[in-house]
Amino acid sequence: MITITIKNRDYHIFRWIDRRTKILLRQENPDGSALNVKISDNQTVNGRQVRKLDMYASTADGRQTHGTQWYDNKLGIVVKQQYKGNFVDELKNIRVGKIKQAMFIVPEGYKLYSEPVQTAQQMKEVK
Repeated sequence: MITITIKNRDYHIFRWIDRRTKILLRQENPDGSALNVKISDNQTVNGRQVRKLDMYASTADGRQTHGTQWYDNKLGIVVKQQYKGNFVDELKNIRVGKIKQAMFIVPEGYKLYSEPVQTAQQMKEVK
């Protein structure tokens, strides 16, 4: 259980986590919304061993949505995800290897930006 305090009022979020994978299986929010996750092991995407996560979210008024993620066990990242309307994000042609230090050198004609970047939302909150 997670407790958050907003305007001196406590709200509780209940979470169930899979002991083996450390992946969230269920979450119940204070507003009545919830998330349920079904895990399927031993899947393959683009030649990579992945764990498929089917996620079912429901709002407090009963509307539901479904999404799927494929989590690469070795890389520790999501390599494919599919959501409402069959919208798909996918990493393909993954190559694992050493990264050259030269990739992290600031290219000629550019400079490091040392000031923190503020989003429009952060600037709005300051006012």
